[in-house]
Amino acid sequence: MIISHQISLWLLIGFCLFSFCLWAQEDKGANRIPENVDLSQSDVKVFDNESDFAYFIADQLDLNSKVLAQFLQFQDHFKDSIFESLSQNKQVVIPRKFLYYFLEYNIPAPESQQRMSKRIDVLPKDKVENLSFDLKKGDHFFLEFLLTKGKGLGAQVEVLFNEVRIRQSITLNKKEGFTFDFLASEDGKVEVILRNFGFFRMEGDLEAHVIGAKEKISFQQIKKTITSSQEQARTIQDTLFKTVLDEELVLSHRKNIKESNTFQKLLEFDEEQKILGFAFYLYPLEEKENLTFHRQVTYREDPLEDFAIKELKKQSFTYLQEFDFSDLDLFFSDSYSQNFWHNSRLTKEGPRTIGLNSKKNYSFFRLQEARTPYFLEFKASNRSMLYNQSLGVKIVLLHVKEFIVVEEVVVEESEEYVLINLI
Repeated sequence: MIISHQISLWLLIGFCLFSFCLWAQEDKGANRIPENVDLSQSDVKVFDNESDFAYFIADQLDLNSKVLAQFLQFQDHFKDSIFESLSQNKQVVIPRKFLYYFLEYNIPAPESQQRMSKRIDVLPKDKVENLSFDLKKGDHFFLEFLLTKGKGLGAQVEVLFNEVRIRQSITLNKKEGFTFDFLASEDGKVEVILRNFGFFRMEGDLEAHVIGAKEKISFQQIKKTITSSQEQARTIQDTLFKTVLDEELVLSHRKNIKESNTFQKLLEFDEEQKILGFAFYLYPLEEKENLTFHRQVTYREDPLEDFAIKELKKQSFTYLQEFDFSDLDLFFSDSYSQNFWHNSRLTKEGPRTIGLNSKKNYSFFRLQEARTPYFLEFKASNRSMLYNQSLGVKIVLLHVKEFIVVEEVVVEESEEYVLINLI
């Protein structure tokens, strides 16, 4: 069991890496947002630090510690290029299934930027030197002024942020100078004002540095729907009708030893035919041209076929003309039972039912299942001692045939990506 689990895990890892290679070869650029994607339809999540983002990824991908350890062994080959792209462009787009690459991602520490490095010379006659710097929220501002000439008496350094004083020094020490730093709570302007109220020249070196706020991670899921036309094979079923018996019979009376008083017909069906049922109709030959029937709607032009399909679906009805053949014995046998039907009655149980509107001279038999190969046998006997019987008999088989139809269908597939920004 353990071996099977390990094999499944390695297969999963292998599939992910193989998919990554295909994605890279197909030039799905890491900085390219898929076309026709409405970003406004997806929520944006912002994470202040990497650990919060890693927990989010593990929850999204439902990864436990063992699976994480296996994944992280294989990241080094690919993650560097992804991370470098994010660092340079502040944005990266990857398939969602590769989100685990960011489990060990570290936001680059912001570098210190020198805003000013100059020698300041404030003469007694000038009195004031003004310097200003623009800051963004979260910027860490560092200021150092080292007095190199002058005693510092009468010298003053004042720092304002958005016109609010945040630091003031009355006397400058020549050895220590003036140092100050603060964290900007909002966007704005910092002003450094150097004043010389003394009688001597004030000269010194001023350094101003800013370390920007550590970037946050912005995460957004993107779902792209790809529509394509594909040929798709579909199997359809059609109910077919087949006349398996249509004969005119003359059954002699029983005293006639030269002619037969019985008609018997065996009908066999192959394995390819899925049989639903069959219907038969028996009528006097002399009435063949005058047969009547009644129906409200027409499913099939042939009356017997129309009767059969309605009995199969149990919808509407068709009534055929009834005749009383009191001197006839009628039998049906099949693959399941000998003489299962006799003169309008089922005499033996089996996987078949009789249509509700069946009569002695016409009936529908529905098969719940058809044994293949299947055979059906019809038998008619004349019991009369004096009279011949001239009959017409017709049997129609209902069976299903399957066709394979190839049609062009529109297929929609969704591809999931994630958009990661440094903000």
